[in-house]
Formats: sequence, structure tokens, C-alpha cells
Amino acid sequence: TLFLAACVNLEIPKIVDSYQVGRNLGHMSALQYIEQYRQPGDKVVSVHPMPAAIVFGGIDYYLMELVQFDEIYLKDNRLIDRWAGGQLVSKPDHLRQLFHRHSRLWIILDEPEADKTTERFKQMILQSGEVRFEFFGGKVALWDQSRGTLATMPDWGGSVDSY
Repeated sequence: TLFLAACVNLEIPKIVDSYQVGRNLGHMSALQYIEQYRQPGDKVVSVHPMPAAIVFGGIDYYLMELVQFDEIYLKDNRLIDRWAGGQLVSKPDHLRQLFHRHSRLWIILDEPEADKTTERFKQMILQSGEVRFEFFGGKVALWDQSRGTLATMPDWGGSVDSY
């Protein structure tokens, strides 16, 4: 009877259908969403720049607080990501400068790349911006200067540039 119950519960049509349906992270859908609602002057920040190289031909900024040196290189006194040409944003102060420099920033966060930023940094981003789109494995937040929201994050010290 246990064998019969297992056979009945197999749901073979769902198994067959699963081979036809993509189960990958939705970076492409996130970037397509941004492309649909992007305004002139908007900038894009992502923890995962490779898909942006495909959709946009590059990215403006690469978000990586916990720097992995094999992913970036130095060009014109700026740290740039290898895949999409985005300038490195590695500290809350860097992000604040972007908030002051640009009127709108699209920020893509995803779970598999979660080890690139601390939880406090992610909370600063999500409190400053508004989540506009969620995809399998992540979120797209829009920071809009006209909303006037800017979360604070104290300097706890201990980073490379602390003194």
C-alpha cells in the first residue's frame, strides 16, 4: 500500500512540466522591469552585475561591501567590476554619495550574493529605497530623491579605512 500511495503521489505531469520551466534566479526579469520603468538619468546598482552586461550592455555601480579582489580591477583610479564595468560601491558613505549625486537609483539585491554585504548595509538600502519588484531570489529597490528618505547607519569602525 505504501508503494501504491507513492506511485499515485508522483504527479508525473508536474515533473515533466518542470523540465520546460526555468527555475533560475530572476535577474533578467528584474533588469527588464528596470528597463521598462527607467527614466533618463537613472542609475543601476547591483550585487550581481553579469546579467546587466547582457541587458544594458553594462552597469553603473557594483555593490560589494565585503570586497573580493578577483571580481574588480583598478582603472583610472576607480575600482571597476570585471563583467559590466560598474564602479565599486563598498561602503555606506559611497552609497550616500550616490544618493546625493543622482536623483534615482535602482538597487538590485539577491540572496545568493548576500555574503557581499552585511545585514546592516542591506537594511540601510531597503529603508532608504522602496521595493518595487521582487523576483525569485531577490528584490529591486528604487531610491528616489524626491521622496526624501535616507536611512542612517552609524560608523561602527573596524573597516579598512577606519582611523
